[in-house]
Amino acid sequence: METYLTQLRSDLHAATLARWRRNPPHFYQAGLRDAMHQPLEGYVEQPAPEDMPGDFEASIGEMEDWLHGKPAITMFDHFGFTPDQFPPAEQLTEEQAQALVDTLVRLWVAYNFLQTVPKKTPARVFYPAMLARMAEPAMLMEHGVNGIEFCYFNPEECPFGVEYCDCKD
Repeated sequence: METYLTQLRSDLHAATLARWRRNPPHFYQAGLRDAMHQPLEGYVEQPAPEDMPGDFEASIGEMEDWLHGKPAITMFDHFGFTPDQFPPAEQLTEEQAQALVDTLVRLWVAYNFLQTVPKKTPARVFYPAMLARMAEPAMLMEHGVNGIEFCYFNPEECPFGVEYCDCKD
């Protein structure tokens, strides 16, 4: 299993790097460069033009597409993967699941999908939720971000269990 997971993480990394090379994440381009918005090894930053014409108009167009229900494809399709490439959480140790979750989060960020999840949630609990969300339609934002809420900000409604909820602290 470890050999397969190493290859899968390598394929995810390659997809993330390819996305960075095509279109770096929105927050990175905007100068908001936190730990998740750092380039991967192999990325060579290109100088940005002084004025990026059309970005504002393009972002408005994306929002209008979203508001008017433009058909969206799944995150798996956006990323170029299929659900059967990902092993079930039950077959993973917590460490293996954590490595996959970390790699998947980097891929999500590269595509401007930003998740909100309680920080205490174990990877083996969060990983299946990520895969389930990846199978649903998702609007890709080239000039903005698509927030994906796994947290309802109410401990009684926490999808991962009240023991992992950050809101009660």
